[in-house]
Amino acid sequence: SPSGYTPTYPALRGAVDALIDAQRSDPDDLYAVVLATDGEPTRCEQSTVEIAKVALEGYAEHGIRTYTIGMDGADLAALDAIARAGGTRGTFVVTEDASVSSDLLAALFSISRDLVSCEFSIDNGRYLDPLSATVTYLPGDGGDSVELPHREGPAGCGEGWYFDDPGDPTRATLC
Repeated sequence: SPSGYTPTYPALRGAVDALIDAQRSDPDDLYAVVLATDGEPTRCEQSTVEIAKVALEGYAEHGIRTYTIGMDGADLAALDAIARAGGTRGTFVVTEDASVSSDLLAALFSISRDLVSCEFSIDNGRYLDPLSATVTYLPGDGGDSVELPHREGPAGCGEGWYFDDPGDPTRATLC
């Protein structure tokens, strides 16, 4: 905050609690917290372990991921621990120089890509002929559609898609 206080614990606790409430009404959505800070925790609970426990609870019990963005002055090691406890890879670092806007935008774009699911449930699998199924990608920019190649499973997948069970599919995965 502008006065120099960094209430990390209550900010994360409040965000996780709000998403737990939202999840009750829409349990199939993906939920994530983005914690951005330029300082170390200074108010309420200040222990990295206790703050990471909030992220761990959100992820382990509710599937809520915690992403962290650290700016100049932040404790990057503590933010890494919080992010990992929240099921993500580590902290995005944004330096306060001429590239701050582009660095922050790049971090948020990377987070949004990470949240896109590549698995799709097949609710009417018994009516599906797995041998004639196709997956077509339609770009959001209005470009030409592309039929993705069918693969036998994850081992042979680099680009395309596959069923979880080719004989009686319940899920399709893009790769």
